[in-house]
Amino acid sequence: KSDGVDAIITAMQVHRGEAEIQLQGTWALANLAIHADNKPIIGDRGGVDVIVRAMWVNSDSALLQEWACRAIWTLSVDQVNKDLVVESGGINAVVNAMMAHTDVPAVQEKACGCLANLAANADDHKMKIVEAEGIDAIVMAMVLFSGEKRVQERAVGAIRKILCEENLDAMRAAGVGNLVEAAMEQFPDCCQSKGQDVLDMLN
Repeated sequence: KSDGVDAIITAMQVHRGEAEIQLQGTWALANLAIHADNKPIIGDRGGVDVIVRAMWVNSDSALLQEWACRAIWTLSVDQVNKDLVVESGGINAVVNAMMAHTDVPAVQEKACGCLANLAANADDHKMKIVEAEGIDAIVMAMVLFSGEKRVQERAVGAIRKILCEENLDAMRAAGVGNLVEAAMEQFPDCCQSKGQDVLDMLN
């Protein structure tokens, strides 16, 4: 397994300017990251760095951004990888993906999943997401894709994970409460419980 991971990462490092190799490498790492045994290997071998770098260099590729967000979302279940993502500028890269591809619901959904995982049980990460304008990006996704169940579900989940005492004012200022209420009303099966948690904290 580690040999395969090494080969992919090396190819991405050597062919930094080749968009297709960056896309295929990101896709491969995202798929390998699904398996629990691979998560620490990918992080340890520098996989997080090459994914985040690919996001910046290929910011105009919606498909690469989607697969990169899938990879980060999956990898950041691992605490060490979560820290690696933040240290490598991954929060900004994810928010940038959301801002650059406001017309692609798959990017918005996966990016919200990333931000939720990165914020979970990490107050310093929560504040970094706020500083990177992550709340604005989530709000934008909720407004633009009000009828997209998956986007709303992931957005509400992200807000719930990011919300803490230190960013309550920022959340209120962004109008998060009204958007969460709308998501709860439209998609009660997936947004009701998380949404109520958010409203309880905001109030």
